[in-house]
Amino acid sequence: MAHQQQAQTFRRHVPLIPYRTRQPTPPQHGGQPIPFDYVDNRAGGLGMGVWMNDLRFKGPEQLDPIIRGGEYQLDSSIERIMLRIIWPGYENEAEAGYITLSKGDRRITLSELGTKIADRMCYFFQNMKSAYPTAPPSPTQFPIVPTGVLLEHLYLRQLVNTVGNVWQADIALDIRKPGDVRFSRTLTVMIE
Repeated sequence: MAHQQQAQTFRRHVPLIPYRTRQPTPPQHGGQPIPFDYVDNRAGGLGMGVWMNDLRFKGPEQLDPIIRGGEYQLDSSIERIMLRIIWPGYENEAEAGYITLSKGDRRITLSELGTKIADRMCYFFQNMKSAYPTAPPSPTQFPIVPTGVLLEHLYLRQLVNTVGNVWQADIALDIRKPGDVRFSRTLTVMIE
């Protein structure tokens, strides 16, 4: 008897470790995440994210047409957001910084926001590799070391307003590059 089964997935979700404040504070912006996806589903479908390397190395002219809603300008009621990066195993090394959501006299686009997040992730990864070149400070399934997680393995799935005006990147890890045939291939398995 033959069964169609999806090829084993190479993608893993990196657990989102929500930032906590001393006083519980609800998300200021309704808690609706901002999704990042390719128009053509090259990363395997909706909700799979956009490759960090695309966000870092392609300009808005290249990103806007390939990211779902790439030209969308963000909510004008939000002037800036606090992006906080808390990586599993590196919880005490959290990175935080503001991202201004305007550029001159206009709002930045979703693509431009993605680029800013990817740049911050790159900076965080460089700092962690310098501080902990051979082993993370705490045990983790996601070590930022030469034989572990590399920035080129990451996909930005969505930006989540976790508390107050703090936003965090929801990340997936995948060793394949977008468009790799392994994203869409199915495997036929004979089971007797």
